[in-house]
Amino acid sequence: MLNRFATFSKLTIYTSLLAVCILMALQKPVFSEEPRTAMWGAFGNNLEDSSDFSYGIGIKTGYVGLEVGWLDGDSDSIGVDALGFLPLKVVSPYLGLGVYGDGEGVGYSGGVHINTDSFLFGVGYHSIRGLNGQIGIQLD
Repeated sequence: MLNRFATFSKLTIYTSLLAVCILMALQKPVFSEEPRTAMWGAFGNNLEDSSDFSYGIGIKTGYVGLEVGWLDGDSDSIGVDALGFLPLKVVSPYLGLGVYGDGEGVGYSGGVHINTDSFLFGVGYHSIRGLNGQIGIQLD
């Protein structure tokens, strides 16, 4: 199996993990008072084949979400992912599981959303679609 994180240095990975831990420690209160609804768009790149770009649109309400994603390149596949979010106020990590067509099968994902009053920004990794960034709006 290819190591998809081989392009990242250990320093980059450790620095990113430290930044997320610091952001999580600074948020008050730790748990969100009430769930929020948000929509986002995602854009990324499959790390195995740099010509495969990936796109996605998603919505979350409360602590669950749904994202429709697709690859644009050699393997044009579309799929849907169910996401589960930890109920944190500012930094909200998530894990997901999805099903994709065109022989791609089952995919898994994980990442983090950073929530502001009106917007959300995120970064994630998907086993089929690769590394991606997200930007969206808070609906309530």
